[in-house]
Amino acid sequence: MHSETFQLPNVADLQDWKIVENALQQLTGMRRVEVHRPTRLVTVQYSDPTTREDILRTLGKIGFVPDMPGIRNADEFEEPEE
Repeated sequence: MHSETFQLPNVADLQDWKIVENALQQLTGMRRVEVHRPTRLVTVQYSDPTTREDILRTLGKIGFVPDMPGIRNADEFEEPEE
């Protein structure tokens, strides 16, 4: 099992957190989603087949790009076209 924490600076309110939680919980392999509203952190525990890239892509699709070095916008998480 893997555990990661992401800071989501553009989460504004409880409704935003519900959107984040619901989207991440839909990923196969997601075991736990825990939010800490005051610091705007979300910690996830997941296992295969979910990957870190799946989590980042999901957050990008719903408009909540994590505050991470080298990541500027949600377009960086779009799925490659076939």
